[in-house]
Amino acid sequence: MVLPDPDHAQPREYPALLTGLGLLPHTVVSIVVGMHFTPRLMWHTDSRALVSVGVLIGAAGFWWQSRIALDSGYLSGILGPAVVISLVAVCSTPITTIVTSGVNAQMITSWAGSAGV
Repeated sequence: MVLPDPDHAQPREYPALLTGLGLLPHTVVSIVVGMHFTPRLMWHTDSRALVSVGVLIGAAGFWWQSRIALDSGYLSGILGPAVVISLVAVCSTPITTIVTSGVNAQMITSWAGSAGV
C-alpha cells in the first residue's frame, strides 16, 4: 500500500504488516455489521430498504475516499472512508434474501450440489 507523504509529495511505502493492520478496522466493522446488526435490522426493516441504504452509505464512503489528498492523514484519508465503506455489509444478507426468496428448496439443493458447495 502506498500512502502520500505530505512532506515530500511522494508516495510513502509501508511494510505489508503495517498496511494490513491499517486496514484491519475495515474488516472488523464489516464482520460485526454483517453478523450482528444486519440480522437484527432485517427483523424491523424491509430488505430492499436495507440494500438501498447500504448502497448509499457505500457510495458516500467511496466519495469520501476519492477526496484523499497528499496531506490527508490516516484518520481522514484512510480509516474514515474505509469504515464507512465497510458499512456496505448491511446489504449483503438482504441481497441474498431477495435473490433467493423465490427459489424453492429443491432448486437450491441441486444448484449447491452442482456448484460444488
